Amino acid sequence: YYARRFYAPVLVSPHVDGGTLSIFIVSDKTASIDGTLRLRIMDFSGKIIKETSQAVKIDPLASRVYQQIPLVELSAANAPDWSGLVGVADVTFGGQKVSTNLVYFVPSKQIQLPHASVSTEISQAGNGYDVALSSAGLARSVYVSFGELDAQFSDNYFDLLPGEKQTIHVTSKATLADLKSQLKVMSLVDAFSSTGAEK
Repeated sequence: YYARRFYAPVLVSPHVDGGTLSIFIVSDKTASIDGTLRLRIMDFSGKIIKETSQAVKIDPLASRVYQQIPLVELSAANAPDWSGLVGVADVTFGGQKVSTNLVYFVPSKQIQLPHASVSTEISQAGNGYDVALSSAGLARSVYVSFGELDAQFSDNYFDLLPGEKQTIHVTSKATLADLKSQLKVMSLVDAFSSTGAEK
């Protein structure tokens, strides 16, 4: 799942270096694309600290920086707690979001991820089932499984942003009732919890 996202034809990639946030866009397309680059700085509960949006012409077969912002310009406070903030960059064109990536402002060991309670809804859809997931707080590296049941996922191990529903498609010969009974959802913070928080 990570490889598929990384090798997508268009990839947005935010990086922090030397107190500056740089947002790269990589395109494997053979023609230029007119799109929109959006950046949101938010806390783990979804409160927006700063938001920017700009039209971009994405160069074909290239990787380059489309936005650079000193971190001091991104915060509403003079001394923000960067360990509790995340940057979300996304690119859209034709009204469709084609790439999203997150960036954290401190080393992983300093990030204080909150426990995230992920809500799920499963419904039959086409040749399989749709699983809609949402969380009031940031849920990093969400993993969905159905125990020993055979199931193929359209996506997995993804970051679930606060208040934003994400739907994945599941193909399985199991019944809806079986899938509901075996459903487990875990995020990164649960994996390091002493008690676990599987749902």
